[in-house]
Amino acid sequence: MLSCNHQQREKWISSADSLCITIQNQSHLMDAFPSDSLQFWTSRIAQKKILIRDLTDTATWPSLQRTLSPYFNMEKGMINLNDSHKEIESIYQQDLKRLMTFRNDLRQGATADAEGNEINDAYVEKIIGLEKAHLDSLQGQIQNQYEEGILILQQAHWLQPLIDSEIQKKQALKE
Repeated sequence: MLSCNHQQREKWISSADSLCITIQNQSHLMDAFPSDSLQFWTSRIAQKKILIRDLTDTATWPSLQRTLSPYFNMEKGMINLNDSHKEIESIYQQDLKRLMTFRNDLRQGATADAEGNEINDAYVEKIIGLEKAHLDSLQGQIQNQYEEGILILQQAHWLQPLIDSEIQKKQALKE
């Protein structure tokens, strides 16, 4: 049996439950992350860049590329953001699994964790504190990532008419 009373164990379980609920509540932002839209726009930007390059003579391409670099550079930003989201999603899943296991160990009255650490008041307080700090950091990263995704998509939408106009000008010159 645990070296604590039933009331203390219930307090630990409540703390672990609270952390599990907090991390589970982040799933809506994880699911709402616009990775499909970012992939679509990454492809679209790459296609537009190729089209503009093909329509532009080699002498003016470097200058035009610099002018349109805010749009072209979004492609790499979108790829990096999607890659970063995959990493955060993996961390999120690992954290959720670890917290659920910890909570279940507490509920089952385990006397030690999987690494053999004795489950006592000091250990539980330490784990809860570490998990809370980690979860606070993860929540901030998830929120920031979501907001960055929305912002870069808005920028792509705003710049698209400029790019389309440039393509139309180049196509008209070719005719």
